[in-house]
Amino acid sequence: MHKHSKSKKLDLPYQAQVNPCDLLTKKEVENALSGDFGSVTVVDVEIEKDQPRCVCWYSYYEGGKAGRHHSVGVYYSRGKKALEMLEWVKERTRKGSTIYDPETESISDLGDEAYWTGGNRLVVRVKDSVLEIYPLPPYPLPSKEIGIKMAKIAIQRIK
Repeated sequence: MHKHSKSKKLDLPYQAQVNPCDLLTKKEVENALSGDFGSVTVVDVEIEKDQPRCVCWYSYYEGGKAGRHHSVGVYYSRGKKALEMLEWVKERTRKGSTIYDPETESISDLGDEAYWTGGNRLVVRVKDSVLEIYPLPPYPLPSKEIGIKMAKIAIQRIK
């Protein structure tokens, strides 16, 4: 388990190049959630070496530590495997596909292309990078709108 600090460099695989915790700050996550749910802290930064795909989870509690636990995940990957995963998501939007999902939809005006999977996942391509945001806010906050709000901030930081 790693606590994220701007001063500490993570040893990321070459293909990753971006620490997903640098794409959104704790304050930006709190603001996107548009409410005071207690402190939002990064609990883990996981590097999956086969993609590579980096994840930063922002966890918080509704109503303090005694309340329900919620989290927002920010994933970042780039290169061939990231783009292959994006193709799989795009295939879910095609009627007649064996993996067609009517809840997966294209989102316009976000990155180079973007998709909401309906399963609380927003997938955005920026050049050869793929940003995924899993906004899991407390019900009844709208996950898709929160994910889009966060993505608009994060994609500005992808070079």
